[in-house]
Amino acid sequence: MNITKARLIQIIKEEMENVDTVSEDLDLHIIDYERDHPGKSCGDAHASLTHDEWKKKDKQSMLTLEEIQELLEAMD
Repeated sequence: MNITKARLIQIIKEEMENVDTVSEDLDLHIIDYERDHPGKSCGDAHASLTHDEWKKKDKQSMLTLEEIQELLEAMD
């Protein structure tokens, strides 16, 4: 497959724009996550749940693995 230099430059520019867009999207998600649990990473705030599961937790009354372990320890 032969590609002209002009076409290759165009492809590279398009891919760089795509990378910038994805990077901006990721930055926005990180800001949202930090707002949900300031100063904590998702791993620290809700290690056994995804961020979406954690946000829905109050609505579903779902216990985290850590909460279950604490309850079991308290029962012993």
